[in-house]
Amino acid sequence: MDIKESLAYLSDIKLGKQLKKFHYIGFGSFGKVYKATDETDGSIYIFKVYRVENLAQKEEKSLIALSKNKSVKIPKVYFIHKKNEKAPFDCLCMEYIKGKNALMCAGLLLSGKETKRRFADEVTDGLLAIHSIKSKNGKFGYADQPVFNSWLEFYKPFAQDIFEKAFFANQNKCFDSYILDVMKTAWEKFDFIFDEDVYEPCLIHGDINIANIMVDKDYHLAGFIDPLHSMYADREYDIFQFQNLTGHCFKLYEIYKEKYQVSEKCDIKCAFYGLWNEAMVYLETGRYTRFIMKAAIKRMKKELNM
Repeated sequence: MDIKESLAYLSDIKLGKQLKKFHYIGFGSFGKVYKATDETDGSIYIFKVYRVENLAQKEEKSLIALSKNKSVKIPKVYFIHKKNEKAPFDCLCMEYIKGKNALMCAGLLLSGKETKRRFADEVTDGLLAIHSIKSKNGKFGYADQPVFNSWLEFYKPFAQDIFEKAFFANQNKCFDSYILDVMKTAWEKFDFIFDEDVYEPCLIHGDINIANIMVDKDYHLAGFIDPLHSMYADREYDIFQFQNLTGHCFKLYEIYKEKYQVSEKCDIKCAFYGLWNEAMVYLETGRYTRFIMKAAIKRMKKELNM
């Protein structure tokens, strides 16, 4: 079935509305995004079609958890569709946040220092509002079911699984050796990199890069979109993406560290988080953004003095 036909089918059955003007508006590592308009009242809906099974359910849980914050807009979820014979893909229908993502907003990128600093303050303050949400049971882990007593009890097996999959994929010529070589060196130093305790399980977005930050026409923060593996975690796991794409143009990473206390080894931890995240995307989807991976490797090698 054609994707547009499938989306029309889903919207009619689940929303009870007649939608028109389906537009493809973008893609990411895990899926494609469409916008549709209700022909009766002009309401706009966002449809995300996934390449990876069961990710729609995970994103729904992440969006619900993130919406507990009162400072920054998070899209509301309307429904999930599990793939079947009529529509052969997982799909999430969610609220449309008016504006542009900051990556595609040329006016913001070309704005002056004052506007860029205001934007950076709004983003970092909004992220802190999310990080201020703590798990009710004091445990670490995925947003819907945190069960681990410490961050490393969760994260070390998570990271080890990615490393082992990268190793076996490399043996099968499905993962580049130059990436694995840097991962090997970093993995050998895991206990050194993560020797500082993480005391508070803070809610994190999980993929807060500049493309997932929405801005309005006046370049104010409009909302955060597209979380990935939201969890109660080390909050520094949420800031490595600030260094990707055009995030450095707004000094998001530096301003977050300037405003909010971080660990002594924040830089090397974020380099590790960043490289492992790109490896995870590569392994799960078979693709990656080459210049982002290249930057992640460069940061990791710098921190390791390679």
